[in-house]
Amino acid sequence: MWIFARPGADPDDPAVRAAFRRWNPWFSEVPDPELREAMLAGSVADCRARLAAIRTRLAIDLPILDLAGLDRPAAERVMTELAGA
Repeated sequence: MWIFARPGADPDDPAVRAAFRRWNPWFSEVPDPELREAMLAGSVADCRARLAAIRTRLAIDLPILDLAGLDRPAAERVMTELAGA
């Protein structure tokens, strides 16, 4: 399962929603209020808890973080923050 991940970012930030839509154009018809369910954004602690819940609920052994559009330092930060979640 691919999971668009932006821990530390506000899921209601128009820039985060725009990035999600840019890298996931097949969700173009999903209304903004419903995008929260399609992405992993918010505090690092909340993202870690949500990722763990998704893994448990859907029995996912290996979630794939969608880091499209992030530069290398930002991608490495996200992977470090969510490691083991």
